[in-house]
Amino acid sequence: MSTQLARVVYLDLLGFKDYCGRDVKAAVGMLEDFQAVLRERLLDVKLEAVTAESALLPLIQARDTTSFSELIPFSDSIVIISDIGSEGLLCKQLSTLLWDSFLIGGYAFPGAPDPSNPNLMEIKVPKVDADGKLMMASETCLWAPVLFRGSVVLGEIHRVELKGKSGGVLSKHRSVVGEAFIRAIGLERLGKGPRIFCESPSVLSSNYCVPYEKYYELLWPAERLAVVAADPQTLLSEFDDAYSPALCLWQANQGSSVEDHYYEFVRLLFRSSAAVLGQKFGSEGMEQLQLKAARAGLTLQLSSPIWDVKRI
Repeated sequence: MSTQLARVVYLDLLGFKDYCGRDVKAAVGMLEDFQAVLRERLLDVKLEAVTAESALLPLIQARDTTSFSELIPFSDSIVIISDIGSEGLLCKQLSTLLWDSFLIGGYAFPGAPDPSNPNLMEIKVPKVDADGKLMMASETCLWAPVLFRGSVVLGEIHRVELKGKSGGVLSKHRSVVGEAFIRAIGLERLGKGPRIFCESPSVLSSNYCVPYEKYYELLWPAERLAVVAADPQTLLSEFDDAYSPALCLWQANQGSSVEDHYYEFVRLLFRSSAAVLGQKFGSEGMEQLQLKAARAGLTLQLSSPIWDVKRI
């Protein structure tokens, strides 16, 4: 067993248990989508060398995982260990990972055949007809969004190596235990929706950490948007990429048990975008963002020192 002071990120995949009960294929699809995003970062993406002056360097760094010394999956949960000194990069890389995980399948929701049920998708699958010929047939499937709620804490963690059995052969598995891990699990349940909570702003080196109850919330989309937003219009375009499917899911689930999760996601996107606009561009682009909020029946107002979103 080894002991280390580190930042512990705990992520819980929202809705996984519910989808397991409704359609296990959809639940497995959530895990596969996240694995595809992670694989792209770890294996598939071969980035060409870039100079420090390259305009693409910040985005390339944000889409890497260099601040993750370990990433350990536990069923529908994920634990990320980040070494001391990498907290600034951790915010950007964690935020970009969460953003890309949602958008890998999220793009499809606004184009669903039935807007009142955007999780039902019609896909083409290969099948063999009665004559033995290969054909493409339409099939309806349940499509689940990949959204995580989580927390970040600073504390001691203990790495342990556990033995298991796979295919009749003993295998080794890494795990983490400790008081910091327990704190992270408890903090993750602090609020609704795909949000990231922390005990103190000092845990994260971020300009987008705001008070929430007795703790703090990282406006994680803001970290992603701040990397790509060269101007207000670019930011608003990036905002729309995530906002369009998020709004679709919220509107379709109003009155349901999961409405609050999607409502909080929509609020998070507006609050994050307003925070970046305000810090980087002043009031430029803010009126357009407020109009988008109004069309959704929301009001976006400055509640010093942060922007807040409420129902009209």
